[in-house]
Amino acid sequence: MAALVLSIAPLTFSPATAGAARPVQAQRPSAATAPATRPATVAASSGSWTEYHHDDAHTGYDSTAPAALGASAGWTSPSLNGEIYGEPLVYNGLVYVATLQNVVYALHQSDGTVAWSKALPAPQTTGWQCGNINPTGILGTGIIDPVANRIYYVPFLKDF
Repeated sequence: MAALVLSIAPLTFSPATAGAARPVQAQRPSAATAPATRPATVAASSGSWTEYHHDDAHTGYDSTAPAALGASAGWTSPSLNGEIYGEPLVYNGLVYVATLQNVVYALHQSDGTVAWSKALPAPQTTGWQCGNINPTGILGTGIIDPVANRIYYVPFLKDF
């Protein structure tokens, strides 16, 4: 029986440098840096979508956004290195997505170009019975903490 190992990969960024070439820091959390409880989500402004389904109630609704009158593609992202299973997040003019290859991308919200990307340790490729998903990297939606200027993802790692 395979053991499940949970690893949280926080990426630190600064709103003033959110459009910079890469994130400021990537690290494995320690017990000293991991908060015991999650603070209430700060109200997202200017089109921000910082967690799964927008808010703590997971309504999937942004009351500050204008009414949708139709749907059309604003832009198409460049080719990324793997499939995306989690919901994209939006904060401070960037769209964050993570792939099954354990790579996090920040795309410019205005045109979809890559602002930066960060490769985390290699994804799990064996031992998992998860349908036809291979590799099994970042499957879920991350969360952005605007107060701490961090984005968190949970990757499945190869060597654990």
